[in-house]
Amino acid sequence: MTVLVLFVLAKLCGQDQVSGIAEWVQHRGKQLIELLKLSRKTMPHHSTYRRIMADIIDAMACFNNLILGILLAKQKYHYIPSARRYLDAHPKEAIILISRL
Repeated sequence: MTVLVLFVLAKLCGQDQVSGIAEWVQHRGKQLIELLKLSRKTMPHHSTYRRIMADIIDAMACFNNLILGILLAKQKYHYIPSARRYLDAHPKEAIILISRL
C-alpha cells in the first residue's frame, strides 16, 4: 500500500515515467519516511514501481475481459470487437447493463 501512496504522490507532482517516479521518491525519501511514519528506512527501487504497474495493467485487462465476456453472454454483441467498441464508447451504459444481471 505504501508504494501506491508514493506512486500517487509522485504522479500528483508531475512525474509521468517510472524512472521519474522512483527518482522523485528517492530525492524525498527522508521527508516521506518521517511524514508517512514508515518503518522501512529505504525507498523502493524503480523496478518495484515497474512490477506494480505491470500488475495493475494486468488486473485492468482482466476486468475489461470480464466485462466483455458479460456483454457477450447478455447477447448484446456476438463477437468481441463489437463489444469492445461498445465498452469504449459507452462505459456507463455497459456497467448498467452488467449490473442488471
